Amino acid sequence: YKMNLSSKNAKEAMENYYLHEANVFKKQLLITLNDSSACINSGEMLFTAGEIKIKTNVKGMGDFIGKAISSSLTGEGMIKPKYFGNGYIMLEPTYKYIILEELHGEQGVIISDGTFMACSGDVKLKTIAVSSISSATFGKEGIFNLLLKGKGVICFTSPVPRSDITIVQLKNDILRVNGNYALAWSEGLDFTVEPSSSFFFGNAVSAEGYVNVYKGTGTIWLASVITNYL
Repeated sequence: YKMNLSSKNAKEAMENYYLHEANVFKKQLLITLNDSSACINSGEMLFTAGEIKIKTNVKGMGDFIGKAISSSLTGEGMIKPKYFGNGYIMLEPTYKYIILEELHGEQGVIISDGTFMACSGDVKLKTIAVSSISSATFGKEGIFNLLLKGKGVICFTSPVPRSDITIVQLKNDILRVNGNYALAWSEGLDFTVEPSSSFFFGNAVSAEGYVNVYKGTGTIWLASVITNYL
């Protein structure tokens, strides 16, 4: 949206004006279904139009309780309904940036907490735990994250536009990141957290503390700001 004109008072009008001047715009994701399906994060749907049916990913009370627990830990929606048929799905507006990526099935993508919006119906979703206690404690990428795998398009939010995302390709290499700048990373990468220096004294004087470490072969999407900025 070029500008938010729905101001109720002078304060909102001023805020909307400065958002416009700073090139901060509301955005919405519109999904078109043609005898196809899409999975959407709970609470994201604004409206549907056309012959569209909905089913949830809850298989019973036990599955419901398990999803409730993982939801409280990940910040993701507990139920991710699947919409299928013919028509349109409009999601809720957001000031965050909307990132679309295509998966080809060879390797899944792990996204950081609370950023998932939607994906093609053929993409499988799975909640996964970090591989080590250090990653959970110091990495600030969440105790649990979301793995998306299969063929199709995935959609997640970002605090920065695509032009401000650095895509790093690793091939049997190591990337050390000072902070939770990673928006997403390949499933095959080993994510751990390590001291920025091999010696405690060096670690103290460098003031860098711990760094997030990604090892192996795969892709990492890095934002230019800390990912929990918005």
